[in-house]
Amino acid sequence: MSTDKRYGQLGLLLEMPTQRENVALAARAEAAGFDSVWAPEFHNHSGALALAGAALVTERVGLGTAISWAFGRSPLLSAVTALDLDEMSDGRFVLGLGTGTKRMRTDWLGAPAERPARRALETIEAIRAVFQSASAGQIEYDGDLVSLRVRPYGRAGQLRDDIPIYLAAVNELMAQTAGAVADGVVAHPMATQLYIDEVMRPAIELGARAEERDPAVVTIADWVVAAVSNDPERARRDAARQIAFHATVRTYDRVLALHGFTEVALQIRELWKRFDLDGMTALVTDEMIDAMAVAGTPDECRSKLAGRAGNTDLALLGAPVVATDPDSVRDYHRAILETFADSVEDPVGAHVH
Repeated sequence: MSTDKRYGQLGLLLEMPTQRENVALAARAEAAGFDSVWAPEFHNHSGALALAGAALVTERVGLGTAISWAFGRSPLLSAVTALDLDEMSDGRFVLGLGTGTKRMRTDWLGAPAERPARRALETIEAIRAVFQSASAGQIEYDGDLVSLRVRPYGRAGQLRDDIPIYLAAVNELMAQTAGAVADGVVAHPMATQLYIDEVMRPAIELGARAEERDPAVVTIADWVVAAVSNDPERARRDAARQIAFHATVRTYDRVLALHGFTEVALQIRELWKRFDLDGMTALVTDEMIDAMAVAGTPDECRSKLAGRAGNTDLALLGAPVVATDPDSVRDYHRAILETFADSVEDPVGAHVH
């Protein structure tokens, strides 16, 4: 457990170029005093496989997916994968689910695109039905969009029937859904302190109270792009490129509008049509970087995260990885560990191989 309460609970996103490096990085994060490590799942790596390896080389650190595709696999497969990882880690696993944008659901996953909030709610309920059926002999769940029937069903050696489930959310309806049914919410990297406070938190509370839940039981995890470097100009440029990429997606318009960044986002989207990443990056303002990332020297990043981390329950630190070369990605992970290590000498050493 981290003892530096300036940052609260600290999690590290495992976003190294290869899965072997991610597994090694999980062990280094544990040695550095991080509370948890989280495996993203985009279009080029399996989050579950990274955590399976991490479970075998760690003893204390929590393990979570941030996020696993909620609709890219069936609720049954999501559930049994979660149970496997919980077993392999001796009960340290959190299942983080996300729906992705409409473009991701259709173009990447070939998954249903409509009514994502309702489908997410029923997917979580169906997964919990699997968790609770180890000795029931069968699984039954019937929703409007999701149905699950498995006969016979049994599972030996299951550690828990209440593995925590977090749901990624940006818009109000998904945040309400998380408040109603999930154990935690994973905010998108574009979500700012102001957006979490003024938009997401009230929606989470509304969803929780509608189901007679205490909103305080819903953990809020803040995914923070952390570009830490002794070359602050490079760090801010790499953070800006990631922000520009996310700004191409209309899903995040509410965040952009709240801060008055809409006009810049529209200009970025014009350049996106011809995939002009350098031009898009140049349009990102200092105000956007400071609101949507922690970028700069180690001292600057420690100060910025200390100011931001008190806003939520858990800070998930992720390197800027969009169109970043592999060696730079390695450098950023090493810098994050060195900057936020919990009184551990040389927690990373040389590049992780």
